[in-house]
Amino acid sequence: MARNHGKKFGARAIERGIKLEAPDGGWGWSIVLAFGVNHIFVIGVIQNFALIFSEKFKGYGITTTDLSLILNINSAVCNGLGLLNGPMLRKFSCRQVGVYGALLLFCGTYLTSLATTMPYFIISFGVVFGLGFALISPANSFSINSYFNKKRARAMGLAVTISGVGTVVMPLTVSFLLQHYTPGDTMLIVAALMLHCVPASLLLQPVLWHKIPAPEQTDAQKETKDVAQPLVVKRKRTTTLTSVDVGNSIFSVADGDHDDHSPKLSNRKKYGRSVSQQRQTSQNDCESGEDSIVTGSLKDFDDEQSLADVKEEDENAPKMVEHKKTFFAKVVAFFDLDLLSNPAYVITSAGIALAFCAEINFFLLTPVIFKEVHGFDTYQIAKYQSSLAAVDLVFRLLAPYIGEFLKFSNRNMYLISIIQLSLFRALIMIFLDYEYVIAIGIFLGMAKGVRTVFMPLILPALVPLHKLPSAIGLLMVMKSIAFMTLGPVYGRIRDVTGSFIYVVIAINFFTMLTALIWLVKDYCCRKKSENKD
Repeated sequence: MARNHGKKFGARAIERGIKLEAPDGGWGWSIVLAFGVNHIFVIGVIQNFALIFSEKFKGYGITTTDLSLILNINSAVCNGLGLLNGPMLRKFSCRQVGVYGALLLFCGTYLTSLATTMPYFIISFGVVFGLGFALISPANSFSINSYFNKKRARAMGLAVTISGVGTVVMPLTVSFLLQHYTPGDTMLIVAALMLHCVPASLLLQPVLWHKIPAPEQTDAQKETKDVAQPLVVKRKRTTTLTSVDVGNSIFSVADGDHDDHSPKLSNRKKYGRSVSQQRQTSQNDCESGEDSIVTGSLKDFDDEQSLADVKEEDENAPKMVEHKKTFFAKVVAFFDLDLLSNPAYVITSAGIALAFCAEINFFLLTPVIFKEVHGFDTYQIAKYQSSLAAVDLVFRLLAPYIGEFLKFSNRNMYLISIIQLSLFRALIMIFLDYEYVIAIGIFLGMAKGVRTVFMPLILPALVPLHKLPSAIGLLMVMKSIAFMTLGPVYGRIRDVTGSFIYVVIAINFFTMLTALIWLVKDYCCRKKSENKD
């Protein structure tokens, strides 16, 4: 049952010595619903942008390269602001960020309905809409991570399943609207639907309002915990600039309560070490053959407050001489750029960025490919997209249970799915009959559903929870670079060769490059482990 303890609950619980933990349910299911509703409309608009304006673009003289540029600017703006995720969610709550993002999404969609020139489309859809997506997406993702711990995979699976409803309904809705309205009027109606994101974002309540008392441990469990955890210095909390909690942000999402013996200190120590030490840690992680799961995380704090309001100070320890940080060191600390010294994180993030850019470009160009290569009409394209989305929807719900049954890690499930996506994309370009395309689309939907669930679960297994916003932000920056560099290349290939076949070959090349890099990394780690033994 959902609980709303109120803003003062965290402070009162800490005063009384009550240990708290994430609810793993309760109001968290409302957060899942908010995630789904927001992404139903956002992904639906991005998915059907080319379908809505394909005929209108011909009259305006906008080419395939121009269309690819608009879509990739949208993705680049969205992902390029990822570096600000951590600082932004320290300053504002997830609910505030989500509402601002929803309003920008509405403004971007409304302005796009009035656009008549290439620069206008770039500003309205590429920049304004991209800014809204950049705000609302991390706010929803971080909220789910804050409310769920043990059930996180199932919660994410349900959230992306709800959001997948948009990929089923929106193509048919847009197709119906285009039969009765102009493309501009159709986009105006979609802008009105986008306003539903505002009340959905208001559901993102601070996690401290809903945390529950942690179950009491038995004596045996306490002894086991004491043996397993390293000794840490007992610290007192006072107010300074280095605390890490914001009531409603990812920083307050942890399994249990923040006490003086929290493993957070050991995590902070890990990320303060030298580059060589971090590389050694990364090597040990890959040698284990599993995802490197960092168990330490941030614990509960008093109430909803900004990062600048809290600080830790060790009053019992001797005073250390403080060295003045350089500007570069401050920038590194502010954006958590020390994550880039972890080879495992860099290789994983770069691979995800390449594969994601390739998949999104194929996804957005699919309506144009079907019209020019396969000769399908608007209804056939909408029917294909709805069929694929329906299968995608089912497998988003089943993917967590499939992974549990096969006992594969999140990373391995993702790797298998992107290899399958490359295979089925190639088959779509070989078989041109509508019946074959529908059949292949079903298998493409299966792989896409699995990919959608497990992709956001890879990084939480590589970094501590309090560094997750910055880790995802850096990943978004890598995606932005990939979109800005590779996106126009795909459009240029089409204009030079006059065929989408070479575009799909290029898309599959970069997807398989991700799989190859990861497999080579695993092989090298395995050989090092064997030689060491």
